[in-house]
Amino acid sequence: MTRLPFQAATQKTTAALQDLHSNLCRPMKHKLLGGSLYFMLLIYEYIMFTVVYILKKKNKAAEWFKNYKV
Repeated sequence: MTRLPFQAATQKTTAALQDLHSNLCRPMKHKLLGGSLYFMLLIYEYIMFTVVYILKKKNKAAEWFKNYKV
């Protein structure tokens, strides 16, 4: 079974922080770098920039998100 491709966007991001996506993964089965169990992904569409934060505790995600500067 295959999925059809997504349709092209009809609107483009035109201003800073207009379209910022985030994703926080569930705990990993195996620890990541430095014993971390989580990672948070931020995608900033205005400049097509992606960053991954490695987190030891899930409650640190909000702190990283607040401190995120473009």
